[in-house]
Amino acid sequence: HLPYSMITHDAVLRDGELPLWNRFSMCGLTLLGQGQSMPGDPLFWIPVFAHGAAWAWDVRFLVAKTLFAFGIGLLVLAVTRRLPVAAALAFSSAFIGFFSYRFNHPAFFSLSYAPWILLCWLRAAEAPDLRRTARWALALIAADWLELNSGTAKEASMLLLMLNGAGVLAVLLGADRLRGKKLALMTASSLAFLALSAPLWVVFLDALGKGCRSEEHT
Repeated sequence: HLPYSMITHDAVLRDGELPLWNRFSMCGLTLLGQGQSMPGDPLFWIPVFAHGAAWAWDVRFLVAKTLFAFGIGLLVLAVTRRLPVAAALAFSSAFIGFFSYRFNHPAFFSLSYAPWILLCWLRAAEAPDLRRTARWALALIAADWLELNSGTAKEASMLLLMLNGAGVLAVLLGADRLRGKKLALMTASSLAFLALSAPLWVVFLDALGKGCRSEEHT
């Protein structure tokens, strides 16, 4: 992932082209569609603009963990309505074992964006009207987008499926008389996300379908 930031830097800032292709690996591989480049993540552009410097990656990891802790705090607050509990869990969540286990892996970023997906669903479930639900539906598009661009294929895909699935259950199991309309609105936002992100996941599926393992040729 360190070289990817430099490839993206050279493509965009030096050559004036989109970072679609990695010509430095296996005589040329797709860069946008291999599930590990992060062009849609605003935090990825911190090391891109810094020429892939180590300090810029450190800043990105720190900001991502801060977003995770803040998202956990808001998530706990939405469930418990207790600020001290939310603050305590927000602080302690920054020290969970996952971050020590994968301290320099892109799954770090996938987990960092995860709380915000479920937060959008919970806030939509408790919204008093459809107008406020629509705001959280738009926020869900942004949260899903960040998750998809977090730099992992397996982890991001599972988090997107499971957290959105949990959100659907949160809306369906609520006692709100508007839950049917809320679910329709949130589903529409998910479909909009799929349409907007098609240049990423369609290219990935195309590359996956054409991929092979080296032992298949031995």
